[in-house]
Amino acid sequence: MIPDCCACGSADYQMTFTGKWSRDSHPKAYPTQRHLLHWSDIVGATHSRNYMLWQYGDYASSGVKELCDSGNPQAAEQEVQNHSQEVRSVIKTSSIWCNEPHGINQQREAHFSADRRCHLLSMLTMIGPSPDWCVGISAVDLCLPNCTWIKELTIDLYPWDAGTDDGISYMSSNAKSDPPQKIHRLTNAFPNNVSSPFYGKDPVKPLASLKLEQMSGKSGEEGELSCMGDDSGNTGVGTIERPWDGNNLSEMDKQKPMILAGPASSAAAATAAFNPTCRLGPWSAWSACTTTCGLDGIQQRVRNIPNNSTKCKIKIAMKRRFCMQTECPVNDTRSLVVSSPDEDIHPT
Repeated sequence: MIPDCCACGSADYQMTFTGKWSRDSHPKAYPTQRHLLHWSDIVGATHSRNYMLWQYGDYASSGVKELCDSGNPQAAEQEVQNHSQEVRSVIKTSSIWCNEPHGINQQREAHFSADRRCHLLSMLTMIGPSPDWCVGISAVDLCLPNCTWIKELTIDLYPWDAGTDDGISYMSSNAKSDPPQKIHRLTNAFPNNVSSPFYGKDPVKPLASLKLEQMSGKSGEEGELSCMGDDSGNTGVGTIERPWDGNNLSEMDKQKPMILAGPASSAAAATAAFNPTCRLGPWSAWSACTTTCGLDGIQQRVRNIPNNSTKCKIKIAMKRRFCMQTECPVNDTRSLVVSSPDEDIHPT
């Protein structure tokens, strides 16, 4: 169950996609026809929990099938538009085709926004050529439990199979999956076929990365308490854009839950920037793996400001990684499908 978002206002982000797939990074069966190498148009959205563009363990929609099979983004774009009531920003970038000197290790950028209702980010792009393989993220939550917006994330992107074509290698002939399979990750052990370009003793390296940087956060005018209620029907915490001074607040405001943000004036902000108490502390230990077997485990660690100083803007950095365990017994109800927030998420 995806929790409600309690962050104030909205947040604007820049997304930077960087291709890393190359003959050096993924030499096995790497396509020799350079003119075929490409990333398709990126399609994505910030959306509510009432709509999912794609998910591990679900069947691909017709739009996702079309994009991952052939690189055609039109049906996926239309699906997003058809759910406009659950979407805040639609994300679209142009494709990347192989050229000198960078091959397909190029970048694409896009800007989007999120709010308390549409605080989940999803995107995908096809690896070309391939049977039906894509990389992407599904429902990454930009809203943190401490009621702030994520400031910066770098997400490593790994290949996944849309479950619509049974091809085993980049250049496999079309072989429609009948019946269709569920979306699943491609790993060094799954599929268990030596012809897979990812099969082997070493874990699969990321094919691309996605960097998210918050451009601004909108939480009300200076000195005003905002987000005590909004059109989502949620009640959240307020933000005060000035140094803490209890005399600035009414008796009623003093009783309201708050996140105290940094000083608004440039002089005060400069002082806070060099205040040692505003530096993020060390990383916590990795949490226990969320599973005891299989490929769907997640570990997490965080770092934040020691003592939660009220003179600083509250920040938290987070890293997540897969913790692949031993193979589950055949009769185990768990599968190879990853349903947790996907990929390795870490600050840069």
